[in-house]
Amino acid sequence: MGLGCAGCREAAAVSRRVGPAGLVVMVVTSGDDALELPPAPRPALIVRGAVAATGLRAGLADVVVSSCPAGGRADPSAMYRELHRILKPGGRLVASDVVAPHPARIGGYRPGRADGTIPEPEYLAVVRAAGFERLRVLQGTAPYEADGRLVQSLTLEAVRG
Repeated sequence: MGLGCAGCREAAAVSRRVGPAGLVVMVVTSGDDALELPPAPRPALIVRGAVAATGLRAGLADVVVSSCPAGGRADPSAMYRELHRILKPGGRLVASDVVAPHPARIGGYRPGRADGTIPEPEYLAVVRAAGFERLRVLQGTAPYEADGRLVQSLTLEAVRG
């Protein structure tokens, strides 16, 4: 399952690994309507709507790939609760997001939160609170400036408990 248009591009790419009985699901938010979806090499279910309330059946997905599920959202907790609900027990989440850097990594600098970006420790706590286990940061960037704020990108893997 891919969430958001970037997640849909990723879902189309990994759909080649879905077995013959599998289904590729792409959730497209209203802000992504103008963007073209890539062709999936197999049939795909395209759902348009809010990622925090997809209306999809609980336990539908083995794997969810998402790009920026929390980034700039008013309630990142709701996003991760929905991702947890959609996944089967033991299902895997791979999410790339933008977070505020951990202050200890950048000499105590405390970035502003006006853009909705949350600090890395709070972000990881949100994912854990949604019920995910075995969190592992697969990749992270050095802090960089975006729109006048210090941020960093990270890719996280987690398992539904």
